[in-house]
Amino acid sequence: MMLFLAGLDVHKLNIPTADGAIFKTRVISGRRDDVLHRD
Repeated sequence: MMLFLAGLDVHKLNIPTADGAIFKTRVISGRRDDVLHRD
């Protein structure tokens, strides 16, 4: 699952997906960490 956040200045963005999982994206100093959390 790819999510492009180019141009967005966010530190953490929680995105609910269709299957109920939470796609947490952290953009810190130009570096992006995408982690799919299934709770």
